[in-house]
Amino acid sequence: MVFILLALFALVLRIVPILGNNFPFMFDGAKDSLVMLEMYLQHKPALVGPTTSISGLFYGPAWYYIALPFNML
Repeated sequence: MVFILLALFALVLRIVPILGNNFPFMFDGAKDSLVMLEMYLQHKPALVGPTTSISGLFYGPAWYYIALPFNML
């Protein structure tokens, strides 16, 4: 029961800003969205994926290609 109440509370906290058309992007999410927008509009392929919390270590470019259709929706 406590878990359900906690989940509903978390859902409300996530939904309320979205209803006002406010989409809070952190730096990484906004940067990834811009890269995917460039891939979509200019057909410019991504050769290196986003960085991880470990300096010099990157996700593969497949990260962008998998997220691209969902981001464009």
